Amino acid sequence: MKMNQRVKELSQSSKYGERVRLLRTVPGIGTLIAMELLVELQDMERFKRADELASYIGLTPHQLKQFKGAKRAIIAIARKLIIRVRRILLNNEPYVIGVC
Repeated sequence: MKMNQRVKELSQSSKYGERVRLLRTVPGIGTLIAMELLVELQDMERFKRADELASYIGLTPHQLKQFKGAKRAIIAIARKLIIRVRRILLNNEPYVIGVC
């Protein structure tokens, strides 16, 4: 319980608050996942291209060959999502459903 309270406090801080709010506009991303992404990835500008980010977290297209069926679909969707997360943070704009 203490950990959840601390994460909530951090998510409302000046360092994370706005970026957490942006990430929470993505369907399926709540405060905890937003904070995990922000803490783990830090400065999104260090990834010059979306492929660098996808590779960093293990979602590179050449690795898709190792998976079959549903696993391939899950990896492809996760890759698209993390690339959109990158764009949201770089542009400082909320997610809009239906816009690529």
